[in-house]
Amino acid sequence: MNYLFVLFILTFNLFAQLESKECQKVKAAFDIGSGTTKMKVAVVNDCYQSVEKVLFKAKEKVSYKEDLAKSPNQNFSPEILQAGKAALKKLVKMAKEEYKATVFKGVATSAFRDSKNSSEIIDYAKAKLGLSVEIIDQKLEAKLGFAGVLSTGKYSPKDIVVWDIGGGSMQMTSYSGNNNYRMYLGQLASVPFKNYIIEKLHKDHIEYRITPNPMGWKISQKAFKKARRTARRKIKRKLKRKIKKGKVTVVGIGGVHNYSLMGQMGLKDQGSYTYKQLRNWSVRNTFRTDKEIGGKYASTDASNLILVLGFMDALKVKEVVVEDVNLADGVLVYYK
Repeated sequence: MNYLFVLFILTFNLFAQLESKECQKVKAAFDIGSGTTKMKVAVVNDCYQSVEKVLFKAKEKVSYKEDLAKSPNQNFSPEILQAGKAALKKLVKMAKEEYKATVFKGVATSAFRDSKNSSEIIDYAKAKLGLSVEIIDQKLEAKLGFAGVLSTGKYSPKDIVVWDIGGGSMQMTSYSGNNNYRMYLGQLASVPFKNYIIEKLHKDHIEYRITPNPMGWKISQKAFKKARRTARRKIKRKLKRKIKKGKVTVVGIGGVHNYSLMGQMGLKDQGSYTYKQLRNWSVRNTFRTDKEIGGKYASTDASNLILVLGFMDALKVKEVVVEDVNLADGVLVYYK
């Protein structure tokens, strides 16, 4: 009896190990955003749709949305197409040669939805790099961001609102059960908000003025009111009420929360920021030039503070918990 039991256990463990190896894949997932291309390489268990180990992550700045805003015909310029191809080639090479990735999947978002010639990047990625890229709609973008947060294993679906801000779009997503989501799908994101300040408040043109900085007090206050008014008018009542009650954790993901805001405020190790901290930094950067702000994203950093502050004010959000998550995390578990 004992012998048979031991044999059963050994056999069970052997099959479990074999199943585990068959389910495990080294995947490279890509989030081709409007301002930055992100990649994560991870060991993924497809049978359980779980990330077992993140091996590597990297990002490359490619200003697709900025380029598109200046286009007279809604086409990416030859220069940005070349930059996009070079970024993907660099990232795919690292994933293949250094981490032995065998599955390559990516999603592209706002700028690619709007561009008439985005297929040139998509076709290049498939034919030359073996990277399959799908241009996704904003609803799927929101769901992938939500799935990415859940993949951390820290949260219950009903206890969070995931707030994703990128270069070209903004999503707020909550789960209400039975595969039903409440979403805010907005277009006032990092680049459109910066361009709004240049064109509507500075009354200049984005072809001649590439930054809203320095803004000064008057313009920054008008920009804040624009962000707050958008949140009040555009976010649907049920989602707004859920956030205002304060019984959910607002989880910020994407480049604006993770790199722009947390980087400026020096809070990367703290994992969250408050309304008060954001307000103080917003005032501090109002009178700064790009050179004084520093970094590759200086032209949007100050306006990002104002954008988020306006939404937090409208929704009575006191704190945002930030996770180092982007759509690549969702891609790792969503696609087999």
